[in-house]
Amino acid sequence: MSFWHFLRDRLIYVLAQIAVLVFLLLFMYAFDSFSAPAAALFGILYFFGAAVPLLYEFRKKNRFYRNLLAAFDQLDKKNLVGELIEPPDFAEGEILYDLLTGTNKAYLDEISRYRRAQEEYRTYIELWIHEIKTPIASAMLTIENHGGEAQPLLLEDLLHIEEYAMQALFYARSNSVEKDYLIQEIPVQDVCFRALRKNAKLLIDNGISVEASDISGNVFCDSKWMVYILDQLISNAVKYSAPDHARIVFGTMDKPNEIVLYLMDNGMGISSEELPRVFDKGYTGSLGRTHERSTGMGLFLSNKLCNKLGLSLEIASEGKGKGTTAAIHFPKGSMINDVM
Repeated sequence: MSFWHFLRDRLIYVLAQIAVLVFLLLFMYAFDSFSAPAAALFGILYFFGAAVPLLYEFRKKNRFYRNLLAAFDQLDKKNLVGELIEPPDFAEGEILYDLLTGTNKAYLDEISRYRRAQEEYRTYIELWIHEIKTPIASAMLTIENHGGEAQPLLLEDLLHIEEYAMQALFYARSNSVEKDYLIQEIPVQDVCFRALRKNAKLLIDNGISVEASDISGNVFCDSKWMVYILDQLISNAVKYSAPDHARIVFGTMDKPNEIVLYLMDNGMGISSEELPRVFDKGYTGSLGRTHERSTGMGLFLSNKLCNKLGLSLEIASEGKGKGTTAAIHFPKGSMINDVM
C-alpha cells in the first residue's frame, strides 16, 4: 500500500482540513487579527496537527498489510495466513483478522468433514472387496471342479473381476499408503518372482515368454505394494503384446545412488505424442481404444504408489510397434531415509 493510495482513500478528510484552515484564516482576517507571521505559524501548527495522526495511521496500517502479504506469499497453504499474523491494533484490521481466522477455521472444519466421509467410503470399499473375493474364489473352485467347454472363458472373466476388485482396493488405499506399508530391505528378485508366479497363467495363456535371469540387488520397499505395481506393468505388457514371439525381459541396473528394475517388452509400443500422458488418470491412448479391458488406471495407480513409497517410475518407448520399457528407481542405502 503506497502513501498516495492511502491518502486518496482519505481525500474527503484532507479537503475538509484544508477548508477549515482557509475558513479560520479568513475569519482572522475579517476581525482584523490577521498578520502574516501569525497566519504562517497558525497554518504550520494546524498542518502538523492534522498530518501527524494521518502519518501515524499510515505507518501502522502499512506495516500490518505488508506483513500480511509477505506471510501470504511465503505460505504453501494459503488458508493458514490468519494463524501467522499478529492481531492488529486498529478497528478495520481487527475485522479483517477475525474474518481470516474465522474463514480458516471453517475451511479446516470442512476439510475434516470431507476427510471423515472419504475415510468412511474407503473403509466401505475395503470391506466390500474383501467380501466379494469370497464368492469369486468359490466360483473359481466350482468351475474348476465341474469343467465344461465354458470353463476357460469363465475362469478368465473371474480373474478379470478379481483384478478390477483389487484395483479398486489399491485405489481406495492409495491416498493413505503410509498407514498400510512396511518398508523392508528385500531382494528385488523376490518381488519379481512373486509377481511372475501370480501372473503365470496369464502369461502362459497368451503365449508370452519371460526372461528374468539378470536380476540382483536388495531394495527398500513394501513387498505387497511392489507386487501390485509389477502386476499392473505385467498386465499392460500382456495386454499390448506383440502378435508373434511376444516376450518380457526383467533386469536390474546397479547405479551409484540407486537400483533400477526394468521390465521391457517387444509389444505395440507408445507413440512419442502419447508418452507424456501415460500416467494421467483414465488415459488409455489410441491403443487403449482398441482394447475393451483398458481403464487407464493401471499406470496412474502404479506411478502414484511409487511416489508414495519414495520411488520413481518411468515409461519409455521408441514408438508404436517398438516395444515399451518400464523402469522403477529404488534409492540406495541412507538415501531412503531422506525420501520416507
